[in-house]
Amino acid sequence: MLNCRDFAEQADALIDEELGPWQAMRLRLHLSACKGCARFFEQLRLTRRLSEAATAPGTDGDDGETARIDALLAAARGGVGGGAGGDG
Repeated sequence: MLNCRDFAEQADALIDEELGPWQAMRLRLHLSACKGCARFFEQLRLTRRLSEAATAPGTDGDDGETARIDALLAAARGGVGGGAGGDG
């Protein structure tokens, strides 16, 4: 089984779907057993979504963009730490 350091080093590749089926399964298995890595993975996914929202074409810091980022944060607050995460 993977250790937490190995998981952290490959978490981006799991999000980006760059792993083969066996590697992805090993990481998901670790996620199901390790609450700390599950929280880390959800935070990493949230950071990615927020970064993408903040740098999306047409983003100029208007009120609509602020509302979209606030909605992402609100949704994530309900999910982070709520158990093992997937990649979808």
